[in-house]
Amino acid sequence: MTGVLWSRLLRPRMETFSFPDRAFDGLAAFNVIHHTTATGIRWVLAEMRRVLNPGGWFYATVVAREESNIVRYWIGCIIRATGLKPNIY
Repeated sequence: MTGVLWSRLLRPRMETFSFPDRAFDGLAAFNVIHHTTATGIRWVLAEMRRVLNPGGWFYATVVAREESNIVRYWIGCIIRATGLKPNIY
C-alpha cells in the first residue's frame, strides 16, 4: 500500500479486465459478479487476485436469499481463487 489517499472509479467489463499485475490497492464489485457462469465467476476472482497489490482488499456484494446455495458456492469460489478465508457479514 502506498499510503496515498486518492481513488479513481472505473467500470471495466468483466470479460476484458486488462489491467497490469498488482495495479490496485483495493477493488469493489457491487451486485455484479454473480451475473455470469460458474467459470466466469472463477475467472473474475482470479483476475481480482492478479491485479491486487499484496495486502490489498477486495469487497464484493452478491444478492442471495438467506441459506441459499449461492452463498455457500461463493464462499468456496473465494477460498479457492484467493487462497484466503473471506470475511462474511
